[in-house]
Amino acid sequence: MTQNPIEVIAGGVFGGVYAVPVDGLAAAGRLVAELYHKLDLAAAPPRVRTLHVRGSRCRTSAGLFDELAAVLQFPAYFGGNWDALHDSLYDFQVPADAVILVFSDFSQVLSQARQEELGWLVEELTELCGSAHTPAQGERTVTALLTDHAEALSAFSGLLAV
Repeated sequence: MTQNPIEVIAGGVFGGVYAVPVDGLAAAGRLVAELYHKLDLAAAPPRVRTLHVRGSRCRTSAGLFDELAAVLQFPAYFGGNWDALHDSLYDFQVPADAVILVFSDFSQVLSQARQEELGWLVEELTELCGSAHTPAQGERTVTALLTDHAEALSAFSGLLAV
C-alpha cells in the first residue's frame, strides 16, 4: 500500500501489509512509538499489541519458523514447516483486538532460503492480514509492517506495494 500506515492505523483502520521505509532498527522503534502516540491507547479501545519480528533471525525458513513461533507464542507442537505456519497463523492467541506485526530488516527475511519461500511468506501475510478496514466490534485484525531502508524494500517491489 502506498498510504502512510501510521495515519491509516491511527484513523482506526487495521489490516493489510505495508512496506515502510525506515533508517534502521531505532527508526522502526520510533515508528511504533509514533503509532501508539497517535492511537492514544490509554484513552480508548481497540486493544492493540505490536509484536516485533527480527529479520536478522529469519534468514532461513527454519529461523523464520523459530522467530514467528516465539513472537506469536505458537504451541509446543508447532511443526516448523510451511503448512504448520499457515495453520498456526490463524490460531495464535494474543490478548488484543488488533495485532501489528513489525518486521525489522525485512531484506534479511529468508535471504538464505529459496527465492519462492519469500513469496510464500508474503502470500501468507497478505491472506492473514486481508485488506485495510475498520474492524467490527470484537473482530481481531492483523496488520503487517515490513520495515527496512527504502533501497532494500525497492528490491521487493514485485512482491510488495512499496
